[in-house]
Amino acid sequence: TFAPDVPGASNFTMLNYQFDNPGNTLTIKIVNASGDIIRTIVQNAIVGREGFFTWDGTLANGGKARVGYYMVLMEIISSEGEVSYIRDRVAIGSRF
Repeated sequence: TFAPDVPGASNFTMLNYQFDNPGNTLTIKIVNASGDIIRTIVQNAIVGREGFFTWDGTLANGGKARVGYYMVLMEIISSEGEVSYIRDRVAIGSRF
């Protein structure tokens, strides 16, 4: 959970990855509860063994995502051409 507009709170989420071998191609998308892709964090980036990307709660058009749950969808294509997917969720919070 992160809260982009709350001072002193975590203002972004880190999307970490770690692979056995370098040279994987990575795409990370954020999907809302309706199944719509609201943001592509990275698309077809060739990455090393480990690293991270961040999401600050913004939409593709620059607007702010609403409070709620979102799915992080990672598509990994190995250097051998194998495709795999990792899904996780993240929540955007706010102060009350």
